[in-house]
Amino acid sequence: MKDLKKIILLILVLIILFFTFKIIQKIKCFIDEDFCVDTGICAEGLRFGENILTKEYCLKKHFKWDDKRKECDMAIESRTCREQGYEWITTEGRCSNKIIKNW
Repeated sequence: MKDLKKIILLILVLIILFFTFKIIQKIKCFIDEDFCVDTGICAEGLRFGENILTKEYCLKKHFKWDDKRKECDMAIESRTCREQGYEWITTEGRCSNKIIKNW
């Protein structure tokens, strides 16, 4: 009877560990996706649609790849445009080259 209780307890602990790791993995993916949407800096392996973010994909789309962090800076053009004082046209994916007036 004691052996049966030990086996059941061991199985229960393994199930809890399995689900704990799954939850941690989902939380990490959510944080990576949220950070990507907010900043435009996306971690390698991130899924969007049918694509998976890789170094090759990042460079193919002419974004900036950081080998050390394994991240792709997908918003570098819009950030550079805004830093120079121009307006970024989101619908067209290009810089307006018109200076934004601050009233």
